[in-house]
Amino acid sequence: TEAGIYGLPLGVSAKYIIYFTILGGVLEAVGITKLISNIARSLVGKKPQGIGRATTIFSALMGMVSGSGVAVTTTVGTTMLPAFKKAGYDDVFSAAFTAGTGTAALITPPVLGAAAFIMMEVIGIDYKTLIIMTIFPAIIYYISLQIYLELYTQKIKIIKELDIESPKVQVKLLYLLIPIALLIIMVAYGYTIATSVISATFLSVALGIISKETRPTLVNLLKGFAKGAIDIIPVALATGSAGIVLHALLVTGLGLKMEEVIRFLSGGNFYITLVLLAGFTLLLGMGVPPTASYVIASALVAPSAISLAVKSGFPMEIAKYSIHMFTFYYAVLADVTPPVALAAYAAAALIRRNPIEVGITAAKIALPKYLLGFSFAAAPLGAAILIIPFLNDPLDIILRIIFVVFSIISMNIATVGYLNKNIILWKRILYLILGFMLILPFITLNTIGIIALTVLLFIDIFYKG
Repeated sequence: TEAGIYGLPLGVSAKYIIYFTILGGVLEAVGITKLISNIARSLVGKKPQGIGRATTIFSALMGMVSGSGVAVTTTVGTTMLPAFKKAGYDDVFSAAFTAGTGTAALITPPVLGAAAFIMMEVIGIDYKTLIIMTIFPAIIYYISLQIYLELYTQKIKIIKELDIESPKVQVKLLYLLIPIALLIIMVAYGYTIATSVISATFLSVALGIISKETRPTLVNLLKGFAKGAIDIIPVALATGSAGIVLHALLVTGLGLKMEEVIRFLSGGNFYITLVLLAGFTLLLGMGVPPTASYVIASALVAPSAISLAVKSGFPMEIAKYSIHMFTFYYAVLADVTPPVALAAYAAAALIRRNPIEVGITAAKIALPKYLLGFSFAAAPLGAAILIIPFLNDPLDIILRIIFVVFSIISMNIATVGYLNKNIILWKRILYLILGFMLILPFITLNTIGIIALTVLLFIDIFYKG
């Protein structure tokens, strides 16, 4: 069958992920990790928010070459957490913010995490389509984190200026990023994942060898290949375990039973089913990593949600894309959802603080992102943010992105409670409601929400009373 230890999930790690982990090991050996860190720190200015901006840029660039939220959190945290402390930020907040940015590696194309490739196989799309579908969810995720940081920094009134390097020092090393560009171009032209990633890997080796500034020794280069191969082990363990779970569902018939339970609990209502799917996936995420969480939720609850979506007027293709991306997105949030928030644990270990405390703060920072999934699943129009289902309707894509960006601005203002001044409770609730109105893909709600939010922002920005 397609289940069991040697089923679809483990097959994904053997067919796709192993190439990316080896590429990541080689890129680290040729000095790209250090280059990305230096580029991030030299582009953000002298304001204290610069540390957070550098962390976001660093995590995004690292996320492009690593599909592991824990690995990116550890790499970025090792470099950036001391800088956060020096700038005057609280240790717990710094670790939580770093965990949040690191987690985004799982949804940052082109590499992505194992769960994304399992989704690709389950819904039958190619790699190029997968990359395009994840672009804007990832960008919006990073924007939300950055908005929170900007508002939080203003609220706690950190004003210390930072010392930064000139970006000119790093510009001459930008050619080391060419392998990532080659990977994306080859995928766009239809080459297989294996061919594209292997080509990028050996181009990285060649560039490393000819580079005077970052030339690795032969031993370090071989260690890079070895590290990449070893890094597949935890992924293989997770995907193999997920295969066992899938096989158990198949043999016992529990999957069909669970679908009946969901239909009973929701009363056949699509929106209640969505809430149950989100809650179920997050609950799973408190105990298992994102890959297993996605596999279980997509097998147990997603089929029922897709069926109800079609009955609610979704075209079958849009229903499939939206529901699986919705499930995948909430599985990713497992890395910052206590009590087993793996990225938060990794960040907490770096500062030697209570991981539950860091996880709770990370979840608070992630609050708008806990609602973001509903943006592309609550109605067919929401799938515009995934681009592919709406290639013939670019205006819908643009409007959806605008509404969602304003939504996360509104919800972050509500969460932080600050915009030029402290926001009183009733107004924070209003910002939260307006944010929710904008995130749902219903044009009437969106129109009312954007008008009301514009008025509210104008008052809070320009009225000092």
